[in-house]
Amino acid sequence: MPEANKPKLFEVGFTTGKGSGLGLYLVKKMMDVYGWTIIEDGEHGKGAKFTITIPRLSNYKKDCQNLKGIFESGQ
Repeated sequence: MPEANKPKLFEVGFTTGKGSGLGLYLVKKMMDVYGWTIIEDGEHGKGAKFTITIPRLSNYKKDCQNLKGIFESGQ
């Protein structure tokens, strides 16, 4: 993956071929909802490499409880 493309990878409409430019954009948006992260950290000429980070379950449970409280209180 050329370094110049990396900052644009998750932007809506960005494509290096004939795609729609929605795939990685939608993946990133869905991961943001769950508090996960995705980055491309491959080396040019060797292919793309995506690293996904998922927080520990204990943090996820706390976040879900906080969200549940927000929805129940009607905020």
